[in-house]
Amino acid sequence: MGDGWETKRSRTPGHTDHVTVKLGAKGHLLKAVIDTSHYRGNYPNKVILKAIHSDEFVPSQPDSEWVTLIEPTSVGPHGLFYFDLPQTDKVFTHAKIIIVPDGGIKRLRLYGVREGGKVPPTPIDIGDAATL
Repeated sequence: MGDGWETKRSRTPGHTDHVTVKLGAKGHLLKAVIDTSHYRGNYPNKVILKAIHSDEFVPSQPDSEWVTLIEPTSVGPHGLFYFDLPQTDKVFTHAKIIIVPDGGIKRLRLYGVREGGKVPPTPIDIGDAATL
């Protein structure tokens, strides 16, 4: 499990943990894949994905500024979980994945197109992602 992100267990009610990712370029997010491979007993109970458009390297805006792309959703052990994302018309610079209450994920993959590019109709087949 050294290949991924694993958090320390917490017994605090309402505890969450998150990581913010700066996208390679401003763009439209279309699909997310959350990978819990190898996390059989320590996967998160739920995940939340939010995004924001910010000129800051690390956004400091309050949570009210972030757009929720994946509402709290259960994931399972050792698997790939695919999500078609809403708000494909909006442009984002950063994404934040929140795990509830704690646990581990191997990878977060985000598929999209750069700002100004042609946004394909959704849902997209992940096999088509290489052509975006």
